[in-house]
Amino acid sequence: MATANNRGRKRKVNHQDVIQWRLQNKASKRKTAEHFGLSAAYVQELWRKAGMSYQSSVPSGGASFKKDWKAIADYRRENRVSVTDTCRVFGVGRTTVTRACQEHGVNLEAHQAELSLKAKAKQ
Repeated sequence: MATANNRGRKRKVNHQDVIQWRLQNKASKRKTAEHFGLSAAYVQELWRKAGMSYQSSVPSGGASFKKDWKAIADYRRENRVSVTDTCRVFGVGRTTVTRACQEHGVNLEAHQAELSLKAKAKQ
């Protein structure tokens, strides 16, 4: 294995093995960390150093954080779902969904008002 730094300390795992395993198994940072006996923070560092995108398992040349935002906004527009439901689908926070929708012209206020009226009508 290659050295971890210039002092000659050996790496705990092969970085490429970690990246490949995570891609092949479509695993989360936590599951990957458990599999290799690492911390989730270390897996995230390896992921970032390998040039992997923020939310996508596609290398940065094929996807980017902003393209992921477009997917979030498109999903919300097409499926007419709430911010909370969108958060669950993409595994992101409410702020990310809100910013993605604002960036791509999804009118949150009108849609939320429509959902609120439907919920009140059911009661």
